[in-house]
Amino acid sequence: MTNADPSSSVEGIRVAVRVRPFLPQELGSSSCVDVNGPANQISIGHSDKSSRNLTENGGRGKPKKSFTFDHALSGSTPQHAVYDSCVSALVASCLEGYNATALACKWSLEH
Repeated sequence: MTNADPSSSVEGIRVAVRVRPFLPQELGSSSCVDVNGPANQISIGHSDKSSRNLTENGGRGKPKKSFTFDHALSGSTPQHAVYDSCVSALVASCLEGYNATALACKWSLEH
C-alpha cells in the first residue's frame, strides 16, 4: 500500500481551513484572524494593542481564541498549494479504489 492509503492514517476525517483574502473594499482593514500555518492554527480576536480591545472591559481586552486543524492556510495561499496539501492524497486514494470526499464551503458576511 502507498502513503495515500486512508487506512494507514489514524484519523479518517481531516479538517482544513483557509482564510479568504480581503475583498477590494476591505483592503487596508486590519484582520481579526491570524493564521499560523506551521502549527496549523488560527487565532480569532483583536490583539491587545487594538483600539477595540483598549475600550472594552476597562482596557483589559478579550483574549484571542485559537483553534487547531489538520491544515491552516492563509488567504495568500495559492490554489495549487491548497490542492497539494488537502486534496491530492484523496485523489490518489480514489485511484487506488478507496472512497474519499472533499467538501468545500464558503462562509462570509458579504452582502
